[in-house]
Amino acid sequence: MIIIIGLPGSGKSFFAHKFSKIFKAPHIDYAFYRHRATNQTAAGEIITDTTEKILLTKQTLLIEGTGHNKKTRSDLAQIARKHSYKLLYVWVQTDTATAAQRAIKSKESPTTRYQFDQAAKNFQAPEKATNYVVISGKHTYQTQAKSVLKKLVAERQPLTPEVTVEDPRRKAFFRNRIMG
Repeated sequence: MIIIIGLPGSGKSFFAHKFSKIFKAPHIDYAFYRHRATNQTAAGEIITDTTEKILLTKQTLLIEGTGHNKKTRSDLAQIARKHSYKLLYVWVQTDTATAAQRAIKSKESPTTRYQFDQAAKNFQAPEKATNYVVISGKHTYQTQAKSVLKKLVAERQPLTPEVTVEDPRRKAFFRNRIMG
């Protein structure tokens, strides 16, 4: 489960849309549901139901628009554990002035200056123990994706199996094959 976090206007949507399209991973954008639901409670119920159904598929999933504080990250970790998922937070960072300008001028989900300031005030950086990678909202998608994929691959590297061959030459041969 990949959770995209950052300030409004940081570039979360840009990254999430491209990443999900290229890797054919479902993408849940919380803002989409919040803008269409009659109230926040209904939006939360719809998002939870949709997320739970996608998690049953065991596919990699991108979630955008939540995880901005310790409480929501804890809730997401609980859901991930329930479905045997590992979490990776992708923290999209952009300087505050650029993020504010982008968020306020956004055609998809415009934000008022007050809303942006509140979001910035309430955002909490991930704790050191949280599994996350930082990408720049000003870099190209290729650079961003490379950083995320590098983190994902590093976590999947299997431990080198112990070779139990008595002949030292065979042992060296197998070790060279395994280790490259």
